[in-house]
Amino acid sequence: MEGLISIDLSAIPNRLTGAGRYGIEMLKAVLDQNDQETLSFLGITRSGDGDRMTALIPTLRFAELVPNGRVSRLAYERLFMASQLRRRNVKLHHGIHYTSPEPFGGRVVVTVHDTTFIDHPEWHERTKVGFFRHAIAKAAKRADALIFPSQFARDRFELFYPNSGERVVIPHGVDVSQFGVVSSESIAVTKLSHGISDEYLFYCGTIEPRKNLGRILDAFASTKIPGLQFVIAGLSGWRNSKFFATMEPFVKSGKIRVLGYVSDADLGSLYAGSVATLYPSLEEGFGLPGLEALAMGSKLITSVDSAMAEYANESTYLVNPYDTDEIAKAIIGVYDHFGGGERDRSLGLSSKDELLAKYSWTISGQRHLELYRSILSI
Repeated sequence: MEGLISIDLSAIPNRLTGAGRYGIEMLKAVLDQNDQETLSFLGITRSGDGDRMTALIPTLRFAELVPNGRVSRLAYERLFMASQLRRRNVKLHHGIHYTSPEPFGGRVVVTVHDTTFIDHPEWHERTKVGFFRHAIAKAAKRADALIFPSQFARDRFELFYPNSGERVVIPHGVDVSQFGVVSSESIAVTKLSHGISDEYLFYCGTIEPRKNLGRILDAFASTKIPGLQFVIAGLSGWRNSKFFATMEPFVKSGKIRVLGYVSDADLGSLYAGSVATLYPSLEEGFGLPGLEALAMGSKLITSVDSAMAEYANESTYLVNPYDTDEIAKAIIGVYDHFGGGERDRSLGLSSKDELLAKYSWTISGQRHLELYRSILSI
């Protein structure tokens, strides 16, 4: 059976973050490994976004079908996408960000990143909660297969939808080559360009409620380690005005540096040059920044009983994310062992190699491709 597979890339933002990174890197790996002429792929993008997406995935054919603007995009998917897929004789459609079109006569796969729209609506923008709850419920009922990035995410989903169809755990990956060549020189240049002191803790991610930045800030402040900075990289999200107000005195004093979105080249150096990366999030479906941190040789402080704990290794400190004192003790512990000067980044290299061997985009792409072929009996 021949098959055209469409991948909905219309929700991928101009600046790649976790879910967007997943869509791009996974699909590149799928295309690299697709050696069957009977299977072809079509990327569904927003109007005018074809050139940008072609630069990201040069080997993929695109159809600029989706209007710009969140409301228009979501309305299009609900009302018109099914007819467009039928017209192109699509056999399988993959919604990589919770959503799927109305029935169109083909098979459907949906990636469900986490269940926080259901169990923690207070962490999200109100305008998104109702829509994504409906999308997740529809996927649970109609999709031929659901993909989860971690066992944790799948287990959480099954609390709400215990009798849905096939569910597959396919972890994300990391490719250290995306960060370029990271050396002591590049770390020094990056620190200088961003006004960062010699010793710093690092956070990467969107600034929004579930990232737990309020408790992280309290923990950092309580340690009172001389000369230690806290560096925050990532986009400003939502419901974060209280955090920014609390953080302002620390920014003015130079104890905290807020960088905004940074390039991959800078990001790799920021991970590698840190005393530790702080990522004790309240809940994640995977937590890609934590994996990236470990891959770049950073120590990681993250949440126990979480998706991040699934890839934790000997460079990881697991804490209760609701316990500020525990986070602070972990900061002090990692600083006592690895702060105060030049750090031996050869420590844990074997476990780092094992991590990279297990969590790669190549493996993720291979497993996605196997799932597509299985559903289409190719």
